[in-house]
This record gives sequence, structure tokens and C-alpha cells, in this order.
Amino acid sequence: RRNPRVPQPFPQLLRLFFDLRPFLVVDVGYRVVVMKHHGVEPEVVAYLDAPPSTDDLRGLLRKLGLPARGLMRTGEDVYKQLGLADPSLSEDALIEAMHRHPILIERPIFVRGDRAVIGRPIENVLQLL
Repeated sequence: RRNPRVPQPFPQLLRLFFDLRPFLVVDVGYRVVVMKHHGVEPEVVAYLDAPPSTDDLRGLLRKLGLPARGLMRTGEDVYKQLGLADPSLSEDALIEAMHRHPILIERPIFVRGDRAVIGRPIENVLQLL
């Protein structure tokens, strides 16, 4: 049995989709410290600078076990401007909107192998460790 207090080596990379704006770094920084304590060094993906492709978003949604709407930040101005609350919009349309406007993507997202979680609350991140 694994002792949760002892850092364990992990063979799989943990990828972190993250907004690098300064006021958000502090929020996610705590989660990164927790990961490092558990022996995990994340690869940070600055997705606002290099938005994920629609295929990448589909893969991410599969790993999260969410529909596209479940990954969207509904409070963003662009969400309202594009009328994305319309329930008749298809998954493909919502995924395309997130690709074109990555600010719509909920964050932070932690990915490890075939699993992913949205990093709030911190307990979600601990599920991957």
C-alpha cells in the first residue's frame, strides 16, 4: 500500500492547461506546489497563447468525461456576445468556439495519461496523484 505522505515516482507526464496572467499564477501556484510535493513536475501549456485544436479539445473532453458546455466559462463576455447559451448549438459549434476563443476554456485543467480534471477544488488535482 502506498503511503500518501511519501512522494512517489510517476511514469506519466502531468500536463497543466493554464492561463499565465499574473493574478492567476498565485491561484494555480499552490496546486503546482502540491504536485511537486508528490514528485510530479507538470508541463505547463499556456493555452491562451497557443489554443488547443478542435481535436485536442475533443480528447480533453473525453478525458474529463464532460460535454463541451461543461468546459466553458459561461461568465466571459465573449460567451454572451456569441450567444453560446443557446441550447440548440451542437458540440462541434461549442468546441469550435473554444478553439477560436480559448478564454472560454475553464481552467486550470490537469491531464495525466487518459484522465483529466479541472483543478478546482484542489481535491480534484489530488485524484490524479
